[in-house]
Amino acid sequence: MNENFNSSLPLSGQSFSVSDYRWPCVEGRKPLGHQKQTVAFFLTNKRAFCLSEMGTMKTLSALWAVDILITARKVRRVLIISPLSGLRATWGAEIFRNMPYLKYGIAHGTKQKRLNVLRSTVPIVIINHDGIKTVEEELL
Repeated sequence: MNENFNSSLPLSGQSFSVSDYRWPCVEGRKPLGHQKQTVAFFLTNKRAFCLSEMGTMKTLSALWAVDILITARKVRRVLIISPLSGLRATWGAEIFRNMPYLKYGIAHGTKQKRLNVLRSTVPIVIINHDGIKTVEEELL
């Protein structure tokens, strides 16, 4: 595993140690080595795609990275772009099961509904790629 992953993230005079992260998840589940490597990859790259195969628990890895960044106050909000079928069934379900303390909004439906979610204060906004086209100007 990347040694930088276990280092601290600077935080205005304080630091947040990733090695102290509690890895919230459903009881009986714990992060696997490849998931920790995926989290490290997300944390060390400002923009990243995870193209791992189905079943490698990419969603939970991405959510751990999001949780770490929010906890360390490195980000306030995150935009997740997902296929339409995964908005609730994958992303919403994984957040609900593993990190119910994280608030999220699903930007789907009419343009106004999407804008309402984008303008809300939820730290995680989940949208599909066609939704991006609908609210592109507002996002820019």
